[in-house]
Amino acid sequence: MSKTQANKYTVKRGQQFGALRVVKVDASLRFYNERACWCQCVCGQEVKVSLRRLHLGQYRSCGCVREQRRARYTKRRRANGRRALMALNMLKRLGL
Repeated sequence: MSKTQANKYTVKRGQQFGALRVVKVDASLRFYNERACWCQCVCGQEVKVSLRRLHLGQYRSCGCVREQRRARYTKRRRANGRRALMALNMLKRLGL
């Protein structure tokens, strides 16, 4: 890797990327053989993240946002399923 590529992705302590805030930057820290830093998510969990993936937007949270989104989707899906089941039961009662 050339020197220009190595310095391409730089971050400063306190910089925000989505729900992640950079906590610790260390030149020797590696993540899957890429330069990395420690970030803290808004939920409080700390994660080690590749600088390249952080800059590309591949990491925006520790995974808590994905879990919240999944929970909302599941709740909505269950509600829709209940409504469909109620409509089906009503049709059965009416004999249709």
